[in-house]
Amino acid sequence: LVPAYAPGQPLDVEVVLEREGDAPVSAVAVVDSLPPGWTFEGIKGGTAPPIKPAAGTKGNLSFIFIEVPEFPIKFTYTVKPAEDSTGEQAIRGKVAYRSENSPLEGTEVVTAIPQQ
Repeated sequence: LVPAYAPGQPLDVEVVLEREGDAPVSAVAVVDSLPPGWTFEGIKGGTAPPIKPAAGTKGNLSFIFIEVPEFPIKFTYTVKPAEDSTGEQAIRGKVAYRSENSPLEGTEVVTAIPQQ
């Protein structure tokens, strides 16, 4: 269930990364693209990535684990929707990882977020 957003009010986004296969993973990156005008506020909980966007970042957010924690990897971050956001919005996310010295990229996931 995806929570609805209210313009200008904080919204929590949960990221869950599950492992497929058994090849060793030496680094993981998550890149989420926010809707226009939405702002990253910070990490709220879970396994916080050591490399993360600065508060106030808009557009693309990069979360990077150089040392990969145990799967599943879960963390929650908070965004602030733009004051003038209307209608359904979407956050697009993609995962990239390094396995046995080969960089690999997952398919894009689009999460639709309804307005309250």
